[in-house]
Amino acid sequence: QTLLNSIAKKTTSYMEIGSALGSTFCATLKDNSLNAIAIDNWSGDIQPANEDREELPENSEQTFRENVEKYKGNNLVEIVNSNLFAVDTSKYTDIQMWFYDGPHDPLSTANAVEYYNDCFAQEAVLIFDDANWEGVVDGAREGIQRIGAEIAYEKMLLNEEEDPEGWWNGLYVVVI
Repeated sequence: QTLLNSIAKKTTSYMEIGSALGSTFCATLKDNSLNAIAIDNWSGDIQPANEDREELPENSEQTFRENVEKYKGNNLVEIVNSNLFAVDTSKYTDIQMWFYDGPHDPLSTANAVEYYNDCFAQEAVLIFDDANWEGVVDGAREGIQRIGAEIAYEKMLLNEEEDPEGWWNGLYVVVI
């Protein structure tokens, strides 16, 4: 969360695919001034795979909105309740920071990069959640290759799965 917030301090626009309860979205908003867009249909199961972990609240847009209200501050926030591939992307341009926590199979990840390509600024930071999972990084790289973007920087932050003290399920950070 601190990493996302710090990156956002250097940007003016943020788009998040897969917002659930708002943990990453709120962390990115905190004390920043962004044009921020959250895209989710709040239909996925977000309960932890580890039975020893505490159960999370129900995944709902209402809970997300309540959480965002606490951190909205000076940010302009748009919430889009939609399947990620049904969004009219033509109204979004110059997105400098894009966080992807949608379906993590390689094809969906690659397709998402391609689908949102026209939204990205000339230089953009793309961050893929759950990079520990098989196919996430491969799908991200495939999507980046498809759009013909040059990777200026990339970093994989991997760890033990579902580590609440670390990178949770890993992150893949790319500057294109």
